[in-house]
Amino acid sequence: KYEIVADYDLLLRLYVNEVHFVYLDYVLANFRTGGISEKRGAQRLLEKAELLQCYLMNAPYFQKEMIEREINYSKNCAYFYKALNSNIYDFVQRIIRKKS
Repeated sequence: KYEIVADYDLLLRLYVNEVHFVYLDYVLANFRTGGISEKRGAQRLLEKAELLQCYLMNAPYFQKEMIEREINYSKNCAYFYKALNSNIYDFVQRIIRKKS
């Protein structure tokens, strides 16, 4: 269902279903920067907020406030990210026009 936050969804499902996690003292996976979650940051943040909204309904009362804060944070960051990117796009377009 989620294009960018599917791994986050899996970890939340495992946690909610009380799957036992253990500490490993070695690198299990290495991730590089510059992937789809970085290139489409606003979409990633909105997907994360949507995903957390699904878990909010069944969360214990003591976790609801934390999840709500994370949802609001993700949404606010996504809107800021979109605004920043559109401003950068406009800025670059103005520079290109001045050079022409």
